[in-house]
Amino acid sequence: MKIGIVGAGWAGLAAASECLANNLEVTLFDASHAPGGRARAVHDSELGDLDNGQHLLIGAYRNTLSILNRDLGHQHIASSLKRLPLWLQSVDGQFRIRHRATQSSSTLANAMVLLAAKGLSLKDKWQISALLWRLRQARTANHQEKPNRLTVTQWLSEQQQTPQACRWLWYPLCLATMNTKPDQASAVLFQNVLQDSLISNEPGAIDLLLPTKTLSDLWPAHIAKRITTRWGHVVREIKPQANGVLIDGNQFDACVLAVPPNSLARLITPIAPFEGLLKGLSEFQFRSIATCYVSVDRHQPLPAPLLMFDHGKLGSDIQAQWVFDRNAFMGASPTAQLAFVISCADGLIKDNDLGLAHSLLAQLKRDWPTYTGKVLAARCYQEKRATFAALPDLVRPKCETPNPRIALAGDWTDTGYPAVIEGAVLSGIKAVHHLARLRTDQTLTAQSL
Repeated sequence: MKIGIVGAGWAGLAAASECLANNLEVTLFDASHAPGGRARAVHDSELGDLDNGQHLLIGAYRNTLSILNRDLGHQHIASSLKRLPLWLQSVDGQFRIRHRATQSSSTLANAMVLLAAKGLSLKDKWQISALLWRLRQARTANHQEKPNRLTVTQWLSEQQQTPQACRWLWYPLCLATMNTKPDQASAVLFQNVLQDSLISNEPGAIDLLLPTKTLSDLWPAHIAKRITTRWGHVVREIKPQANGVLIDGNQFDACVLAVPPNSLARLITPIAPFEGLLKGLSEFQFRSIATCYVSVDRHQPLPAPLLMFDHGKLGSDIQAQWVFDRNAFMGASPTAQLAFVISCADGLIKDNDLGLAHSLLAQLKRDWPTYTGKVLAARCYQEKRATFAALPDLVRPKCETPNPRIALAGDWTDTGYPAVIEGAVLSGIKAVHHLARLRTDQTLTAQSL
């Protein structure tokens, strides 16, 4: 069975990997010349090998870790991802919550971590614990009370979460995982994130996984070498046939369209049964993310590999929400480097990368006055359509389409997650499992979804 895949992001590559694991012939088309999509490596003449945005994974990315381990082996992944227990700490030192054991995620262990958190009162901690307990009970009973129309802010208010709990914990987690402001973000998706991480019973689910190499070297480049690829190929036409699909005249038994909504709309507009899907695609909005990589004159280690700025003080002169100490986890950083991450960066105004770097370093020094580093070089990457806006009531399509030989993949499809790598990988796996129903000779290898 021949599968054509359009799009070489993590969704398309996951679909390709799943095809290989199940002896399906695969050809991948992409307009770019390198794999990874919105999570890929870039090279800068001054700062060296970087990513188009600073990313991290978490231990709850079950499908991502499973597919990476299957393709590359446990040892490769263990050496490519620095695993840290949950560690959230503010730059100014007012807040800190740290899980010191990667093997225990029991209710008691998590309660002890919360009890020891700095910057939260006993009332804050009680209300947080009560919310997590309710989420855990709902999950155990397989009954999730998730009002679709509520925003994260509205839901947290209903759950009687305190201003300090929102300031230091809930709002930062919402912005980091959903790239949508809490007063706009879907409470449903946020609850899904919390249930798969903070209250998960899986060991290490709340661990932070920091790549020690570029994202392309982590996995995409490896899987791309194992398949037939058509780099620099902008697909112009998807044409369904009686027993297959033509991709720019190339015959396949079925295809996976792993492209963003705007690109998908262009491809399927001529296909008559797809009018309903097209209408749904028009409802999507998007949010950008900016990462400013800064080379500094000396390595002054941050108190933690990543620090968060006070989300209660963000304003016109305070732009970044997070700062990463890249020397703390990258295998071979050429110089002392910091990475500042600006979520929901649509309104970002910068004259040049160096100017932005100086303002971000000033932001760091305001909260940490003893920091003395000076800017040597900087590069800012702003992914304009980094994520879809995770708004309440947004209807996201499933992998199935009106044509059984065409499947969809992408973090924007109905994965139950916001626009994260885990959602992209899961969508690719689902798409291939759906198309494999066309095959009658054998069933797919079991893969947990």
